Amino acid sequence: MNGSKGFSLVELTVVIGVLGVLVAVSVPNFIEWTRNARCKEAANFSSMTLRRAKGQAINLNQRVKVEFDLETRTVIMNVVGGPIIASSKISDGVGIKGGTTCTTTSGKVSFTFNPTGSSSSGYVCIFDGPIKKYKVGVGTANTGRIRIDKF
Repeated sequence: MNGSKGFSLVELTVVIGVLGVLVAVSVPNFIEWTRNARCKEAANFSSMTLRRAKGQAINLNQRVKVEFDLETRTVIMNVVGGPIIASSKISDGVGIKGGTTCTTTSGKVSFTFNPTGSSSSGYVCIFDGPIKKYKVGVGTANTGRIRIDKF
């Protein structure tokens, strides 16, 4: 040792090689994680919108409708026969379909919540490419219970 400070070229090359391997291993996992996070966010947003509509129907003592437009990916909440309460768009990067079997790709899926808490039944499905991830909606109209089912 000649008492020099710093790193040798061999040490730097080894560190860069190890970092390269770590990045190569972690990037596919990170991409999968972000895709899952996008789907989960869209499912939570859909569920939150339905829960908010149910609460508004009970609080206002009026029927409140939530309409998912499958083509434009918009969600509109309004008092039936009245003004729009909220309007938003489902995030890009996820697919959306409707129906209990998740096969409807066009048109609108709507839920109407009554002042008693009951509602119409139906489902909106959140996809990541061809893979079905989440099914959000009301399974039993009498209870108006909103659920998120993971596939």
